[in-house]
Amino acid sequence: KKRPGTTDVIGVDLSHDMLCAAVSTDRSWLPGRRKKVLVADAALLPLADNSVNLVLCNQVLPWCSQPARVFNEIYRVLAPGCAVFWSSVGPDTLREYRQCWQHIDDAEHVFGLLDMHDLGDDMLAAGFDAPVMDRENLTIKYPSMRALVRELRGSGAVNVAPGRRRGLMSPAASEKLLNATPGPVEITLELVQGHGWKPDSDAGKGRNNNPSGEFTFSLEQMRKSIKGS
Repeated sequence: KKRPGTTDVIGVDLSHDMLCAAVSTDRSWLPGRRKKVLVADAALLPLADNSVNLVLCNQVLPWCSQPARVFNEIYRVLAPGCAVFWSSVGPDTLREYRQCWQHIDDAEHVFGLLDMHDLGDDMLAAGFDAPVMDRENLTIKYPSMRALVRELRGSGAVNVAPGRRRGLMSPAASEKLLNATPGPVEITLELVQGHGWKPDSDAGKGRNNNPSGEFTFSLEQMRKSIKGS
């Protein structure tokens, strides 16, 4: 057991460069806490069973080919009675970008993103109790299609869709895309959020132990989860 105020805050990412960037730009991680970073796969966490009091999974799932494995790992490392909060993006994201490509070729240019209901099913299968999901569509405005493409490339959003174009894109196709929408471009971002709790006992793993659909968790319990016992 740890003394109050000595709880570790652990950042995990598969990219060493991303972890370095996070450490250098964000120095506000819960003052007074010990900070650690780990280069690791979200589907294969180097953490002990039942060792984590709270998991915050922010925009990790879009980069994972098997979100179900990620939820299984989160369930494994969470202590009983503790929670995961996550955010992702849904299939409505970049729908305008897809529509532009439909007038250029028949290839897939956006990797399929999972619906929040599928992610909820993955949480239930992993054993989480009373998972809750919500979604909202945001509109993001870019000054041009070129600015949007630059940001997608800069974020590392590589197209790995099975129906993607094989080989290099021709300059003509690239120009058609950049000129498809003159002036500012509005893009949809479907923001999906969810959370769930690991039951106090593994006896109910794999089923919803709360058929009423109601679940309560006090703010004081959350504070204790973060502080540790």
